[in-house]
Parts: sequence; structure tokens; C-alpha cells
Amino acid sequence: DIEWAVGELAAVRRGNAVAFGTQFDGEEKLVVCCEGTASDAAGIQDGVRTCVGAQFGLEVHEVVVTPPASLPRTSSGKPQRNKTRLMYLDGTLLRARSVHGPAVAAGDPAQSTEGNAPTAGPQTS
Repeated sequence: DIEWAVGELAAVRRGNAVAFGTQFDGEEKLVVCCEGTASDAAGIQDGVRTCVGAQFGLEVHEVVVTPPASLPRTSSGKPQRNKTRLMYLDGTLLRARSVHGPAVAAGDPAQSTEGNAPTAGPQTS
């Protein structure tokens, strides 16, 4: 599945990724959240998009890189997908870096949505 494939990326440890769908402009869109550092965020973002596109033929709407150890987990240490999704939607999910859409240049600080809740379209700062 998507989370397993993303966990195989060099900058993402297995078990530190959550993928879910959510509605944007009336369409189901894929969001992938994974733990990493801000300095690795651009590489993680590129890697996630490439991996998901190549292995699943899907476009990722948004890749959110959260600080290490920040994704919500169960008492047994498994990622809580639904809680992560709810935190993403209400804007409480911590972000090291977030980039929208495939056309955004990696590392473009003008496209960071750090600390912002999702919107129906690409965000600008």
C-alpha cells in the first residue's frame, strides 16, 4: 500500500507515514503525511510524489512533512490515520514543510503552508 511504499524511501522510516483521501473542490484527493526534518522536506516531497505516481499511478495533492515523532500513534505505536486526517483538516497537525501540487518547485519557500489549514486550492503566501 501507499504507506508501506513511502516508508521505503531513504528519508522516511517505515511506519512514519500516513496516507488518506479528503475532499477538495468536490473531488477526493490524496494527502500523504510523513515524519522528517525541514532540511529533508523537499527531497521527501519529491520522493513521495515519484514513488506514489510510479507504483500506484496516483497524483498526490499534498505532501505534509511533520517533525519527527509528531504523528499521532496508538498506545502500541501504530500511526492513527483518522486522527492524523482530522488534525490535518483542522490545522493542528505540526508541519516541518508542506507543498501543494506537482507543479510547485521543490524548496520554494513561497509555497510553504506551515501552520495553515488546507484549502480547496493551491495556497500562496
